[in-house]
Amino acid sequence: MPFPFLALFVQLLVGIGSMVIGYLMMPKASTSQPEEVTDMDEPTAESRPIPVVFGELDVAPNILWFGDKATTSRKVSA
Repeated sequence: MPFPFLALFVQLLVGIGSMVIGYLMMPKASTSQPEEVTDMDEPTAESRPIPVVFGELDVAPNILWFGDKATTSRKVSA
């Protein structure tokens, strides 16, 4: 009877070991954003190319106005 438990233990060790090795060999994520992403802080329709779609594809809508970007402070009593 000890062989099924030994096989389960070996499988668990191999699985955990492969996860640890995969985590250690994983490439580091870059924190810098491309210039195009930082350029678009707010959605704009001005000077953007019109997308041409062939087939089925999700296209983001064209936003003409995004609202007033002012902040107001409010006091809330809890």
